[in-house]
Amino acid sequence: MKTIPFFCFLSISVFASFVATAQSELSTDETTIHQIVQNMQDGWNNKSGEQFAAHFSNDHSYVVWNGMYMPHVDRSSNAQVHQSLFDGPYRSSFIIIKVDNLRFIHPDVAMVHTLINSREGDSAAPLYPELVATILMVKNGNEWEIVSFHNLNIEYDQLLRKPEPTDEEKLALAKENYPGWYR
Repeated sequence: MKTIPFFCFLSISVFASFVATAQSELSTDETTIHQIVQNMQDGWNNKSGEQFAAHFSNDHSYVVWNGMYMPHVDRSSNAQVHQSLFDGPYRSSFIIIKVDNLRFIHPDVAMVHTLINSREGDSAAPLYPELVATILMVKNGNEWEIVSFHNLNIEYDQLLRKPEPTDEEKLALAKENYPGWYR
């Protein structure tokens, strides 16, 4: 009699294991897109404008966190602008980028939402994201390219309706609204 519950438990466990494994596996395109995001992070942290801009198309749009809109940017210009930022005001800035949501609009078009935080020098990064970036990618042949990049600050003071929220308040809001950061 004890063998029936044991085999039921074993069957359910094996099935749950297969389901969890299937859900955690990424397709080749998803893996490639995650790697592109990682390469952007590495480019920033290595202070390489060329590495940061390597996956942008030769005609892309870019919206900076403060709202500056730049249509029809080429990869070389993107690399040069970022290199000047890395050599100047962002020389001691390091970032973490996490893919929060990846959605294929068409087999060769992907919308990627990322969460980003940063730190200066050896200081600790906050435990919550500071920026949201929306990245539109298109598959050109076998290569995925970024055709549009838009990042913006997460305005915790506005979201919490409080002039100077504490880190604990920001963290609580982030855990509720940006759970992908904590995966």
